[in-house]
Amino acid sequence: MTADKKTGAAVRWTVLLLALTALVFARLLRGTDMDRLGSALSRARPQWLAAGACLMLASLGCQAVNLRMLLRRCGQRIGLWTGVRAVLIGFYFSGITPSSSGGQPAQVWQLARAGIAPGASAGALLLMQIAYQAVLIALGTAGLLLCGGAGEVFKGQKILLLYGFAAASVVLALLSAALFSGKQMRRAGWAAVAFLGRRRLIRDPEGWCDRLERQMAQFDACAALLRQGWMLPVRLLAVTFVQQLCLFAVPSAVYCALGLSGQPLWRLAAAQALLSVAVDTLPLPGAVGASESVFLSVQGLFFGPLALPAMLLSRGLSFYGAMALSALVTAVPAKRGA
Repeated sequence: MTADKKTGAAVRWTVLLLALTALVFARLLRGTDMDRLGSALSRARPQWLAAGACLMLASLGCQAVNLRMLLRRCGQRIGLWTGVRAVLIGFYFSGITPSSSGGQPAQVWQLARAGIAPGASAGALLLMQIAYQAVLIALGTAGLLLCGGAGEVFKGQKILLLYGFAAASVVLALLSAALFSGKQMRRAGWAAVAFLGRRRLIRDPEGWCDRLERQMAQFDACAALLRQGWMLPVRLLAVTFVQQLCLFAVPSAVYCALGLSGQPLWRLAAAQALLSVAVDTLPLPGAVGASESVFLSVQGLFFGPLALPAMLLSRGLSFYGAMALSALVTAVPAKRGA
């Protein structure tokens, strides 16, 4: 796909996300006393909002640390800014595409422009996704225990939570199989090239197969390195654990920003872990709509009448603000090899 086509697709997905966001907030804010809402938002303590923003930035930074660590283990030289830029671009494309499906392909493409072998970046990103799903399931399970079970927190949305755990487990199993099954990945790639060639959607299928084989050789070599020893997986899981804890702690910062007290902050983080499990694999760009509705239902138990301003601040920090930052970084072209 050419750069122009990629840009056109990104613009279309962004417009769809903006339209969906407008519809969701039009529904959520319908009948709301805007003066009271504005008053509640204006009273939020800026130092705690800044803490929430720092937590989100730390979460993104942990991803950059993991990406750089894995690529260096695969023998690829990558600068800190290149890693940060790749993470932000991945966040942006994950946010505008259903089920976050566009994030990793965009990262592989961007890293390739920076001189990183696609096979190596694909292997590193695959392992990061495996760690993400494993930690998400673990923290979601801990959230069930810390919140007193799904019955209290999720009430009538138990099916959504069950779906989230089941989908995350399936994704984890499939990704793990991909890491250890290079032959199956080759066969799938060859079948895809043959299909596209028959439909005349690509030229020179044999050339595509040759390029695929070279990238798969790099992927296999990278995967073999990543599977050696136990320190690398432990470090990867530890950084991913910190990454997700930072993200799940954003509502706790908002709780303090709104001047609330009486609830242990770890319980809000545990509830946010459950919320993330429930909506993470939904086929919606950025899980827009579902995330806001479930937040009002789940975190509303802790925020009470301030649930709506809490949702606006929390989602603003953890998603919409981060999307604005990543969109800015994505829009600024980078030099090849930089």
